[in-house]
Amino acid sequence: MEFAKRKYNSFRQFREDLAFFWANHLRINAIAEGKALDPAFQARLLLAVTQANECTLFSWMVTQHAAKAKLSAEETAALMAGDTDSVPEEYAPAVLYARHWAQSDGKPNPQTSAAMARAYGAETLDHIHFVIQVMHIGNRFCNTLEYWKLRVGL
Repeated sequence: MEFAKRKYNSFRQFREDLAFFWANHLRINAIAEGKALDPAFQARLLLAVTQANECTLFSWMVTQHAAKAKLSAEETAALMAGDTDSVPEEYAPAVLYARHWAQSDGKPNPQTSAAMARAYGAETLDHIHFVIQVMHIGNRFCNTLEYWKLRVGL
């Protein structure tokens, strides 16, 4: 059985992600409350990461989040299909970067990261990285559940 979605490949990865969540739970709450990034900006990042990771379990949650952030149904559907043409110009580099970050499993091209720092500044880039990482972890966890569900035949 071939399972191409990003999932945990070791217990060590899982343990490190749990430690990250534990150490950053207050910041995760602040991000969830929209205190760091504009909710529409954040929603676009979540959609890009979820699409890149092909996470079917989180796709419903992020589309609901996008609706609450007042993204149009058309833009949400386009982002979930991997199309970034409808993303406003000021958000497009970050959305493309979020996809790249997820596809590279958290190891983006250093030149791309440097360009992002110049475009958004260090503080905003830190928030962008954090949102991307939290969603990536959630996607990887759900994809791992999906993998084991298929593996045991549920």
